[in-house]
Amino acid sequence: MSFAKKHKKGLIALAIVAVLGVLLGLYIRNVVKQTKEILEKMQEECVTVETRDLSNVVPAVGTITSVASEVVVAKVSGTKINTLSIKEGDTVKAGDLVCVLDTQTLEENLEDANRSLKNTQSSANVSIRSASRSLNEAQTDIAISKERNDKKIADAKKKVEDYENIKNQSGNQYDAAMAEAAKYEKAFKEISKKVEDLQKQLKTDVSGNDALDLNDQLADALKEYQEISAAYSAAKSAASTHLANYNSYVSTINELENSYDTLKQTAEDTQRSGDSRIASSKDSITSANISKDSSMMSVERNVENLKEQIDACNVYAPISGLVTSVTAKEGDTYAGGAILTIEDVSAYEVVTYIDEYDISKIKVGQKVVIKTNATEDEILNGHVKSVAPRAEANSNAVVYKVVISIDTKNDKLRLDMNAKLSIILEEKTNVLCVPYDAIQYDESDNAYVEVKAENGLYNKVEVITGIASDYYTEIVSGDLKIGDEVKVPKDLSEIFDMSSMMIEVDDGGGF
Repeated sequence: MSFAKKHKKGLIALAIVAVLGVLLGLYIRNVVKQTKEILEKMQEECVTVETRDLSNVVPAVGTITSVASEVVVAKVSGTKINTLSIKEGDTVKAGDLVCVLDTQTLEENLEDANRSLKNTQSSANVSIRSASRSLNEAQTDIAISKERNDKKIADAKKKVEDYENIKNQSGNQYDAAMAEAAKYEKAFKEISKKVEDLQKQLKTDVSGNDALDLNDQLADALKEYQEISAAYSAAKSAASTHLANYNSYVSTINELENSYDTLKQTAEDTQRSGDSRIASSKDSITSANISKDSSMMSVERNVENLKEQIDACNVYAPISGLVTSVTAKEGDTYAGGAILTIEDVSAYEVVTYIDEYDISKIKVGQKVVIKTNATEDEILNGHVKSVAPRAEANSNAVVYKVVISIDTKNDKLRLDMNAKLSIILEEKTNVLCVPYDAIQYDESDNAYVEVKAENGLYNKVEVITGIASDYYTEIVSGDLKIGDEVKVPKDLSEIFDMSSMMIEVDDGGGF
């Protein structure tokens, strides 16, 4: 039997003891090391009170962008790209021709549209001339009708006036005849009574010369009676004739006046009809003009659109700047969308996002300190240009977009670079300050520092603090001066971190 087999259990036990010994040695070494570090950390740190320039800032990171960016598009699509010589990285000026699209089809369409415009205009003019001709005819007809009717009315009026005059003359003649008849009627009555009286006398007892004389008187009276009777009858007959004539004239005048009124009514009806015809003709002209304007407007708009599309086939740079992307290709059919993108890199901005806890502190115009990897330790100055009024969702966090203008020119800056920002909320120069961790608070929440005396002990000095940076705090008041040494207490929870007391093995191994 070999030695190994014979002492197998003893060898195993020895191996276990050896391993445990190694582990115990490592643990003891680590404890010694950690204890040494704890003792070193527990040594009090003193710092000297001094003056510094302090600023209260909101730190942030952002991306450098251009001050302006334009995506170049054409206002026409469906046509071939004839020329596109611009490349990514080229510099262009506002107004430079950057792309030319094919115009052949558009020019053919424009020729057709111009022909359609001419035909539409000719057709509309024919309708307007026809309506104008109808208006002229209506105006002429109504003028002729009016002239004729006016003459008829004038003639009828004159005839009425003439018969009025004749009627008045007949009335005067009747009146004269009636006066004459009245005169003879009186004479007739008188002679009739005379004859009757003479006849009565002759029937009495008269004789001789008296009878002869009465007979002579009766004979003369009868003769006069006959003359007066004849004249009286003639006067009555004349009056009757004149009355009949008068009544005839009145009847004729009534008929003439009715005819006159009829002529006037007819003339008025003719005038109204003519006015309606003229108004209708004018409406036809207005309608023809409106129709012309409507049809012409549509065709003219098509012509103007085609001209604009032809003009739009020459695409110009809207701004000066750097071409950062070209998405179209010469020879392709342009279907709309971006042809290229131009960014104005004459100046730069930084776009950053500030969380909801700090955004209320950010104001337009605040100073900003900017650093980039490209500019290394050089500090660039800037200011807050804009603060978004609404938040944006960013990985479930509420953040607000803030744009920073970079005021310091630097040729090393490029688009999309990362930038570290310090947005200055408040800043003071040459102020008395101590490290932030040197400030302690008592049970009443009063701030104080511990100042080292000449005997090595520390005295408690109450202070009032001002602004604070990431590391230093301003001392506004308190019995503290430049050169004093103040204690910076240690955080024992950091010193006694027992989780660090683990077995460590050197890179080279061994104790």
